[in-house]
Amino acid sequence: MSLELFSKKFNFGGLDQKKEYVNITNETFYTNENEYGFVTEGVKEKNELLQIPELGSAFDIDPSLIGQQISNILMEEQDNNNIINGFCYSDKPDVPLSFRVKIPRSGNYNIKLSMGNKNKDMTVSVFSQRRRCVLKNAIAKAGELIDFDFTANVCDIVPRGKTEVYKDDSIDITILGINSCINFLTVDEASNIPTIYIAGDSTVTDQGANYPYNPATSYCGWAQILPLFLKQGISVSNHSHSGLTTESFRSGGHWSIVERSIKQDDIIIMQFGHNDQKDKTLGAFGGYADNLRRYAQEIQEKGAYPVIVSPVSRTIWNGPNGSFNDMLKEYADACKQVAFERGIPLIDLHDKSVDFILKHGSKKVARYFYPKDYTHHNDFGAFEMARLVVDGIKEAKIHTIIKHLRDISEDEIQIKQVSNWVEPTDEAVREEFKLWSQSNDWAQNISFTKCIDIDKHFAKTDIEEVVKRGIMNVEDEKFNPNNILARANFLDIMLKVFRYSPTNVYNDVFDDVFGDEWYAGIIQAAYNYDIIPDSIIVNNTIMPEKPITIGEVEDIVLAALKLNKDIAVDLVQDKRNDKNSLITRGYVAMVVKKMLDKM
Repeated sequence: MSLELFSKKFNFGGLDQKKEYVNITNETFYTNENEYGFVTEGVKEKNELLQIPELGSAFDIDPSLIGQQISNILMEEQDNNNIINGFCYSDKPDVPLSFRVKIPRSGNYNIKLSMGNKNKDMTVSVFSQRRRCVLKNAIAKAGELIDFDFTANVCDIVPRGKTEVYKDDSIDITILGINSCINFLTVDEASNIPTIYIAGDSTVTDQGANYPYNPATSYCGWAQILPLFLKQGISVSNHSHSGLTTESFRSGGHWSIVERSIKQDDIIIMQFGHNDQKDKTLGAFGGYADNLRRYAQEIQEKGAYPVIVSPVSRTIWNGPNGSFNDMLKEYADACKQVAFERGIPLIDLHDKSVDFILKHGSKKVARYFYPKDYTHHNDFGAFEMARLVVDGIKEAKIHTIIKHLRDISEDEIQIKQVSNWVEPTDEAVREEFKLWSQSNDWAQNISFTKCIDIDKHFAKTDIEEVVKRGIMNVEDEKFNPNNILARANFLDIMLKVFRYSPTNVYNDVFDDVFGDEWYAGIIQAAYNYDIIPDSIIVNNTIMPEKPITIGEVEDIVLAALKLNKDIAVDLVQDKRNDKNSLITRGYVAMVVKKMLDKM
């Protein structure tokens, strides 16, 4: 008995009810029962699974705007006798319009989009699944339609920070741009289409982005730009994650998903090295190379094709006289050796990216990286790295991919208004904090969780206040005021005090912090905002789970309150005057409350 393939057609905003189409209005929102519809902030709030970036479009509202509804979906109905049917659109060019369709099973799906409007020129970019770019800056004149086809892959995944496998059961389509709109959408399940599986780390993974969208300040892995270079008939299934090594890709359950999904003639592209480099058991010509050999053998035994990509280079200029420092050359050389031994294709992205960095120089190349980051690219940089990968595909004669490549014009992806990181002045930070702390907005609709273990504690009222503000947490009605606090926990508290958001990407800052640890995003954000004092850094290690001392708390508060050291010192003055004394949760609550009062 043959399986009936899934097929669904959607008509957006049209006056005519087409028999074979599902008619969509601007009030068609996604629910599990409805199985199709637009995804907005409100829809996400009601669906816990949609709050996991890997299970949706990976576009999320800027943290400073949480609680607001900025997605405004509009609709224009038009006479179907015109070339342009009705359509739905967003009224803001930097706010995504995301539409979700539930599908019955994993696999490949052919997508067809028609986009255009009667009266205005349109510039549109299209993303599929977890922010994989499939079309960039396409232009349609008023009265014209863009018809665009591509293939999307749906596959189970272990999301970041999770240990279990989550089922991905949807096609997610997102459009962005000036006067961008959607008229028709067709989703057809496809069989016998090759899949490019991707295994790697944060430089490869599907990175999320905040909106209002700015490509210059959005993290991006090169594999989520790779679909932009592909025609319909081949798909990308990206299983890379921040912090992964050749070892943890297997032990974390990611390889098992790929392994059971692989079919004959599929391609598996592997790029590791950034995190292996920090693990003594994964030396370039030791555990790292051995793991690559093992993956290659297992892939070949399934009738699929392994491809090794040497690790993309960081932009680090701390060599003699400020020269470029190539930190991953040994791992790139190991990739070359394994590829030669196994007789499999090698894409030497390392050498290509080093050439790219040296060509632009330390200052100019920074615009291709996320601000203040030397490892991870923004959307512009990821495009350039994906283009280098495509060059490598051609050089390695990987014909299964080559026959599906499409040409990308220079106009299709341009660096327009690439902003550099603008760090707020201390005065601006203090003023913003002052305005926030004087506002009562934070207190709305917050129910205070009772702490049953603080009645006799000297900082009882302080504890109640910081818990009420969401700065410190309660579990099972217990605050545990006498528990000792770790460095990472205190840094997390400081981020919450100043409303700084942890990042979902770790930038290899310290030798003892890996990207898949629970505190990696906290450490990165604290580093970005310069609240990690030199006193807790030893030989480029930070020991995030080490109990924190009173002296270290004082140094962190001093770093956070650079303008007024007198206030900072006063906040953490302890009558024991023992800087090495360990600090408790109750004491921290008192310090935080003083900080809120004095600011």
